[in-house]
Amino acid sequence: MHKIERNHCSNKKDFPYICSVSDFKSIYQKALSSAKSESGLPESINDLRIKDLNGEVLSTDQITALTNYELFKKNLLESVSEEDKFQECVKKLSVISNFTSWKDFV
Repeated sequence: MHKIERNHCSNKKDFPYICSVSDFKSIYQKALSSAKSESGLPESINDLRIKDLNGEVLSTDQITALTNYELFKKNLLESVSEEDKFQECVKKLSVISNFTSWKDFV
């Protein structure tokens, strides 16, 4: 199983996309659109997690996407101070990880 590095985002200017929560709403809306699409769902972050847990070899881009998603999630959740907003973010992150293409996090 691939070990995801969770703390290499110490310099936010090196990772502007994953360290910013400003795109959270647009990413969430994209995930909702994918979930409603009849053309089929994209391969998601959760799909990569399942592959990784099953011992399948992931590409460098797939590993990067998993790492970036985890950093995005960590930074987003750390930015929320109210319990009700935290719970809302957790639910939305679940939708994002299930219905957004992992390629959006490369």
